[in-house]
Amino acid sequence: CPSPKLCPPLPKEEKGFPVWLVFVGIGAAGILLSLFTSMCCMVIAVVHHKKYSIEEEEANSTSSSDASINADTPANDNDTVENCGVCLGIAQVGAWMEFVIKSLFYYWGVFAAKYWFIVIPAAILLFGALCAGIKFINITTDPVELWSAPDSEARTEKNYFDKNFSPFYRTEQVIIRTKPHVHGYSFVVPGTIPPLNMTFGPVFQREILLEVFELQERLKNITVRRPGNLSDYITLEDICFKPLNPDNNNCTIESVINYFQNDISNLEYTEDNGFDITYNASYHIHYCTRNPTAIKGKYAKQIPCLAEYGGPVDPNTALGGFKSDGVINNYDTATALLITFVVNNHVDDSDNEDAELWEKEFLRTLKDYKSDNLTISYSAERAIVDEINRESHTDIITIAASYVCMFIYIALFLGKIRSVKTILIDLKVCLGFFGVLIVLMAVGASLGFISFLKVEASLIILEVVPFLVLAVGVDNLFILVHSYERVQRAAPTLPVNQLTGRALAEVAPSLLLTASSESAAFLLGAISTMPAVRTFSLCAGMAVFFNFILQVSAFVSVMALDAKRQRANRIDFFLWCLQLPKSILPRRKERMGLLHFVMKKFVSIAVLNRFFRPLWMLLFGVTFFSSLVGIPWIQIGLDQRLALPKDSYLQNYFADMNEYLHIGAPVYFVIKNGFNYTSQEKQNLICSGSTCNPSSMGTQLAIAARTSSITRIAEPPSIWLDSYYEWLDPTGSCCGHTEGDPNTPCDNPGKGNCVHCLPNGQLRPNTTEFLLFLEHFFTANPTTSCAAAGHAAYNSAVVVDYNSDFMKTKIETSYVMTFHTILRNSSDFISGLKQARQISHNLTKTLGVEVFPYSVFYVYYEQYLHIIPDMALNIGVSLVAVFLVSIAMLGLNVWGAFIVIMIIVMILVHMGAVMALVGINANAVSLVNLVMTVGIAVEFSAHIVRWFISCKKKTRLERAESALTNMGSSVISGITITKFIGVFILAFAKSQLFEVYYFRMYIAMVIIGAAHGLIFLPVILSYIGPPYYPIRIRSPYPIDPSETVVNPPPAPFSSEIPEDEKKYPDATIPKTRESLYPDLPTDVTNYMPYSNPGDYGPPTYPRQQQPTERTPLL
Repeated sequence: CPSPKLCPPLPKEEKGFPVWLVFVGIGAAGILLSLFTSMCCMVIAVVHHKKYSIEEEEANSTSSSDASINADTPANDNDTVENCGVCLGIAQVGAWMEFVIKSLFYYWGVFAAKYWFIVIPAAILLFGALCAGIKFINITTDPVELWSAPDSEARTEKNYFDKNFSPFYRTEQVIIRTKPHVHGYSFVVPGTIPPLNMTFGPVFQREILLEVFELQERLKNITVRRPGNLSDYITLEDICFKPLNPDNNNCTIESVINYFQNDISNLEYTEDNGFDITYNASYHIHYCTRNPTAIKGKYAKQIPCLAEYGGPVDPNTALGGFKSDGVINNYDTATALLITFVVNNHVDDSDNEDAELWEKEFLRTLKDYKSDNLTISYSAERAIVDEINRESHTDIITIAASYVCMFIYIALFLGKIRSVKTILIDLKVCLGFFGVLIVLMAVGASLGFISFLKVEASLIILEVVPFLVLAVGVDNLFILVHSYERVQRAAPTLPVNQLTGRALAEVAPSLLLTASSESAAFLLGAISTMPAVRTFSLCAGMAVFFNFILQVSAFVSVMALDAKRQRANRIDFFLWCLQLPKSILPRRKERMGLLHFVMKKFVSIAVLNRFFRPLWMLLFGVTFFSSLVGIPWIQIGLDQRLALPKDSYLQNYFADMNEYLHIGAPVYFVIKNGFNYTSQEKQNLICSGSTCNPSSMGTQLAIAARTSSITRIAEPPSIWLDSYYEWLDPTGSCCGHTEGDPNTPCDNPGKGNCVHCLPNGQLRPNTTEFLLFLEHFFTANPTTSCAAAGHAAYNSAVVVDYNSDFMKTKIETSYVMTFHTILRNSSDFISGLKQARQISHNLTKTLGVEVFPYSVFYVYYEQYLHIIPDMALNIGVSLVAVFLVSIAMLGLNVWGAFIVIMIIVMILVHMGAVMALVGINANAVSLVNLVMTVGIAVEFSAHIVRWFISCKKKTRLERAESALTNMGSSVISGITITKFIGVFILAFAKSQLFEVYYFRMYIAMVIIGAAHGLIFLPVILSYIGPPYYPIRIRSPYPIDPSETVVNPPPAPFSSEIPEDEKKYPDATIPKTRESLYPDLPTDVTNYMPYSNPGDYGPPTYPRQQQPTERTPLL
């Protein structure tokens, strides 16, 4: 460009503001804040320890010797809120809402247990009908349909290109290398002084070229029998691209063999002077790589370089592995040969059936090919889809094994084994089987539902949604069963129907909280523009909702039936008719389960000890802010090799393509409708000659090719206007017409009555001449006397609306073609797309009409241009949905909902650090997994937060211990262990995509979620958890006078006492720290007369008078 003022600025390498500095600054400040906070907490713990050491010693001397977290709590550490009228009013409304929810679920649970013969068949019929919709499911594997929105920019541009210029060709390619024992050789060019010694790579050996010729001929002659017609065969000629058809009926084959017109006699031709070889195939290739359009070769036979199909062979597409200094390519040093068959492509897939059949045989032939000298890698247009489908089928066994392992665990550990003698009674194999069955039914119902809506499904749904719903569903199974066990211990004589209603009532608000928040988060995620993400979100949201409905209906009924079986001492394993004698039942009082015992006696102390809590705060604070620093290092994109099986032949092909190819995919700069091609002024804005505009389209693209490392443009453009001018040149031998009849073209202008189209001395056509000879140019084939004819190279590059009145002929649209540089990874492809769009933006300003770039890979990589905003939007919307639903389901407790969101955000940030650390890129698959992480994180946090809010204990530390002990055991046995077992099996999948994006992300999801939910969440609740509101409200279900007052997760408004408050037998009730008087025996405390803060508290049995004690009034 002669002057920067004339040319628009070229795209520059993006440097921008270093965003990572912001994250580093925030991370450093956060780590210091975490250190300061933990030190303050440690100081407070030490001060409390010294201040209350005497009181604690007195309390411990009269209490149980068992270790308890209560020893860390000062006696006056009370977080009860009594003076805030607004707070109490809101709490009262929340209490009423929870009372209504519990009451409704209690009566529903009683109904489901009593009328199981109605509930179970009704659920099966309803959801079975939804599952029937799977018959109409349409699973798409087309990557374009999966990852590109129909109205996206790249998709719109692809549709425009396909409609006007036909889809980009189907490519069948072979990359050929020699084995190590084959070496290169030197060739002395005769007649040169001093003698020119040329060194050729090993692929130029005569024997290698002949073997490559045989391979190409074998592939070229492949025939496939057409289905349904035994006498009809499909050949390459039926499907290939023939640029000079009908004058030349040969197929386009890009290879060095076509420098010899695919003629074995030309390939074997040599010349010598009696002593040395003066001409051979290697030298001809050397000549043609520098003159690919040469009509005549050197020496006696004058073999041309033009291919058999009539067009030139670009050496960059026929040779690979050669040396280059960035300006000059030394093709003689090539170490690989390429054979590329160009096949026609069609918009309608049914029109590509013949090509797909031929490609199948093409791949089979290459798979069976053996050679002592050659190593080949290969691909066809259908190859990737075939391999992905093969991978999906091979991983079915792995996925099925994962499900079986989870089922075995559920069957063995869903119930509590009382003794070896009762193991056949206590096992819940049938209940676990039915629980897994309804989870899968929920997935099937969601698939059927979206099928009825005519929404296309994808393989990602079949791979991810079952794992998601199993994680959520199995967690709910354990929570329901554990709830039933707790209410049964509290009131062992109550009928099963009432126990079922109570069990459901106590945990239903928690289950409703998680199910509604997860469903809302997923369904709102359907706003994504990516079809695969939108379909996943819709399917996952419906699956979670259906799973909740089935679990509170059909599963509750089956749980009641199983409880009746167990109460009647009947054997599990579908052998309900067999009944064991009552004598085998253990006589000792039923104890808490092993996991519950471990959580209470060990885990809660290790987590909530006064000196450990500051250390946990420091650990999680430092890791959170360190993870925040790592987020900017997450790479964007998806290596296509990860989507293939590890043993796929395409792995070698992509590796060879990255190593040996020196030029990338073609890129077309399309000029849309509205440009006036007949105006010379406008023509000068496109062409690239010396008489063209200095900032023309051709000039800008030529300059971009000089800075290919930034612009990703490899070569100057091929512009049809330049060739048209050359073809019209009156000094040439191309354009001619019969004298006196411009409409009758002729060959050899200047001879006889054939005259040139333009008069001598005229360089450019006027408007009339431009339109008059246009059709002739696009139908003329290159010949030995005229290589500039436009039929072969440009017939498909221009859309012309011809008219019988040639002055009304109009050019609708056209493109200018060049090539990208070789793009080896996702960042290269993304950069190529960005730079091409920036160049098009400049060209649009220059031409005054819209110009857009198109290449075959743009539609796949456009998603990465906005993947980060998409992630932020989807995750942000999900978090807002969870927050709003949590407020409603936690009794309008905003602070509790905020803590839930805080834990979810911390889990997501840690997941981001894991992605950066283990090489998981940001793409649509990881986006789906992160949205799924939000749902899993709700399971890890919401249940524990709700128990904490519902607990009646007066201090945050005690309530945190209660939540961790009771609900933490269900979270561990439900979601943590189950998910860990299922995910571990994925490590053995053959698919690298499963290993990287599912196994690594899922295992990190489980570990990080469990650590935050079972360690950091109780710690943060013990410090700043929501306060206790002393709101009284009647029980949501009737109280039996004879029952033991031991209650499962209490509502803060219930009149009953949690199980973990009953620590001692009735005969020995020691003194507690909260009061000098311990709790009354259970038959007295039902009346709860001492509930006000100012009361003296209930009396003590036996009485222990203290020096300063006042005698309480009974």
